[in-house]
Amino acid sequence: MCHMVNTNGMILPVKEVSRLAHEKGILVAVDGAQGAGMFNVNLHDLGCDFYTVSAHKWLFSPKGVGIFYAKESSQSQLKPLMVARGYEDTSIRRLENYNTRNLPEVLGLGAALDYRKAIGAQKIHDRAFELKHYFRDKIKGNQKLVLKTPASDEQSAAIQVVEILGKDVQEVKERLFEDHGIDCRPMSNFGLNAVRLSFAIFITKSQIDILVDALKSIVDS
Repeated sequence: MCHMVNTNGMILPVKEVSRLAHEKGILVAVDGAQGAGMFNVNLHDLGCDFYTVSAHKWLFSPKGVGIFYAKESSQSQLKPLMVARGYEDTSIRRLENYNTRNLPEVLGLGAALDYRKAIGAQKIHDRAFELKHYFRDKIKGNQKLVLKTPASDEQSAAIQVVEILGKDVQEVKERLFEDHGIDCRPMSNFGLNAVRLSFAIFITKSQIDILVDALKSIVDS
């Protein structure tokens, strides 16, 4: 399952699903690509067996490198895809006993984690929700701007997805980019017809003001 759904930014109840699954002897693997780095993630509290991170997203690492977590009690369930030196190792290291790897990307991940540590995980977490609330407050009351992302902090964070009623999402995406220099992801699956907006820690409130003005200009056109 996903931790955060990439289409509409919804946070799924991993902890509750893990508890229910484990009661039936089911392992839980979580795709944390859109969550890790955006908000605080406590893997022990979530209770899932496996958790993966696409590190180039909210950790700001180079592309091509990621993070894989396996709960110690579940590691024995994993089988290597190839037989290589160290395959008899009983620890999780048996999955990475190979000699050739992309060291610059691994070092880039280390630098990204150093950057995150220098800022502070809690500051990053708090900033994600601060920007989320600022954006939602700015468009509140505009009947043409419809949020497709849940409002509560338990169900969403720094990804917000909004539809402009009466406008095709591809047109909205193109006009935001061509007329205002704002790039975003158009989400057309599942009838969303909405643009996905990502508020990373380096985004400023003045930039969100510009975004909101741009959205309103498209509404009025």
